[in-house]
Amino acid sequence: MNQSMNQSLREKILGADDLKRAPFPAPEWDLPKGLFIRVVSSEEGRAFEDYCSKHKNDNKGVRERLAILVLCDADGKQFLSNADAEELGKKSRVVLDRISDVAMTVNGYTKEDVETLAGNLPADQSAISL
Repeated sequence: MNQSMNQSLREKILGADDLKRAPFPAPEWDLPKGLFIRVVSSEEGRAFEDYCSKHKNDNKGVRERLAILVLCDADGKQFLSNADAEELGKKSRVVLDRISDVAMTVNGYTKEDVETLAGNLPADQSAISL
């Protein structure tokens, strides 16, 4: 390949909008529409996996951190921050589990990936299901 072809391929890959979003209705939060779960970047996924690994003995905030990472508006903009983790932890586990399930699917995690992440957590407190 010539240099201009390589540059074109590079530009296409780096310029691609590959961080898609999936609608996520949350009627429990009076949000039947307008809430989305986004695909995270590779870098963000690595950081989340590192967080899971660091908290393998206490499961502290894994469910909440995943929700903070993936929830977004229709434009893909996040509206929660890590400062919201404690308050989010007071919300319905049912909704947070649904967010986890959809987030893992949307982000291409296999059942084996989920088991590996969950394997870092105490068996009776696994925060991630699929």
